[in-house]
Amino acid sequence: MSMENYQNDFKDFTSLTGFPKNQILDIEFHPLENVLIDFFNYCKTTILRYSKKFDLNQTYFLYHESRNRNAAAKGYHTCNVIFITNGLFTDLYSRIYLSNIDFDKISFSQFQNLNQNTKDALGLLMFQSGMIFTFHHEFAHLVQRKDGNFEMNEYSNEEKPFNQYNHILEYDSDLNGCNFVLGLIDQYIEDHSNLFKTREDRLNLHWLALSSMIITMLLFLNNFEDSKANRNLYIKEKLHPHASVRISYIMEHYLFNMNVYGMQVTTQDGLNNCFRFCNDFFENKEIFKHYFEQLSDNLDTINEYCTELFDLATETPNLVRHQLEKFNL
Repeated sequence: MSMENYQNDFKDFTSLTGFPKNQILDIEFHPLENVLIDFFNYCKTTILRYSKKFDLNQTYFLYHESRNRNAAAKGYHTCNVIFITNGLFTDLYSRIYLSNIDFDKISFSQFQNLNQNTKDALGLLMFQSGMIFTFHHEFAHLVQRKDGNFEMNEYSNEEKPFNQYNHILEYDSDLNGCNFVLGLIDQYIEDHSNLFKTREDRLNLHWLALSSMIITMLLFLNNFEDSKANRNLYIKEKLHPHASVRISYIMEHYLFNMNVYGMQVTTQDGLNNCFRFCNDFFENKEIFKHYFEQLSDNLDTINEYCTELFDLATETPNLVRHQLEKFNL
């Protein structure tokens, strides 16, 4: 696939839907052109592989020309589209990859060892984990909402009333994204088996990927490190569960699946490795400190809501979790 594929999808989608052409990102000559094309290729390949299995209409992946940091799944009567904004893509790339994380200064020496093995590719792997999580979150919304016109955004400026069904959909979509990040890491380990020969190395890559999802959530919660961001905990409010709730069930799900694949890890293993890494990642230590205190002070409330979401999702038939066999994971 190539730039030509993206431009053809751009033309086809705007022709089918009447969507304004000036709101689709023209990625030719973009500073991140090659990175944008690589991720487009991944998304288009995934759509071609799975859309028919889920009986989806013609589905596109495109970049939205917007400085807002957002992602969306949008359904029309004739087709579907997954959007990721220019703002989200470039800011995550800058914040996670181009920030040049000094792995030699990370608290745990195992990350230093990993960085030597991967020749400074860990930052890129973290960025890919965050973006693949985001794409598969949005793809899940298409599977859930095969009902004509709809739009679901990761972030909305509109204050809309709480809807329990919406929280269930977001829960299911988060876990779908989580599944594919775990798959990304397993494939990375398989492709580089000569570099990751020990159990510790393989586990450390998973801790890095899980940390990437936590970091992505915390960046959203803090409006990408805006000191004025509203981080107050809520439970049954707004369109999405609070980031602290989402991090909790994402961690639980990822660790559960690691054990399904025979890795024999505990919740404490995940907390120790991921929390220390996330704390080291943020230069502004108050970001992780606030999250950790919020989690500690409200642990029972957060865990109770995670359990409630799990129970409600079990009883909601149109979710991706009930159709996982179609992914052949």
